Amino acid sequence: MNRTEKYRADGQAAINSLREFLYYVISNPGEFNARADLVKALGSQGGMVSLNDQIDTEKGSIKLVPMSLNTAKKHASTCLPQGFETLEKLRAEALSTLSAWAAAPAKKLTKEGLKRQKTNLESEVESLINSNFVLLQCVSIAMGALESVRTERDGQQREKIIFDTSATLKAALSINKPPFNSPVSDTNVTPIGKGRAKK
Repeated sequence: MNRTEKYRADGQAAINSLREFLYYVISNPGEFNARADLVKALGSQGGMVSLNDQIDTEKGSIKLVPMSLNTAKKHASTCLPQGFETLEKLRAEALSTLSAWAAAPAKKLTKEGLKRQKTNLESEVESLINSNFVLLQCVSIAMGALESVRTERDGQQREKIIFDTSATLKAALSINKPPFNSPVSDTNVTPIGKGRAKK
């Protein structure tokens, strides 16, 4: 790997780590309730990409590498389906989730608290609808690829179809929130017919 390739690979790894970090914050806001510095950083794009942190999760550590906004946008355009816009949407959602968590009453929900809860639930439903749409698109892509492989006689061409389709599906899935953003083998999603996942 030459210097240019290493620079690109390191940059893409940093972007993917930032994306996973934002997903984790959205899914586990209570762990960051006392992180006023994180809320401040997520208040802007520049603050987000300047984060220099490391957190430990059940799946391993997520290490954030600070970079300039222009550098982040350049690398994001090469590894995220929607480029930097993917991170921007996650930043806004993470900030909103942390703010809602901090403002939530400790005991009884007030009328305003119930409104916030309703808004959050509606947001989750909308997210699941979007995830379902992406998954349906992936099924359509996979079915088309299977038909192409079935009719293609050239072995090398079949391998290319499989490789290209796999890359397309992974890119499409990465738009979704966990656990719908990666192949089943990388998540705790139980395949159909396998019963409930063991704890």
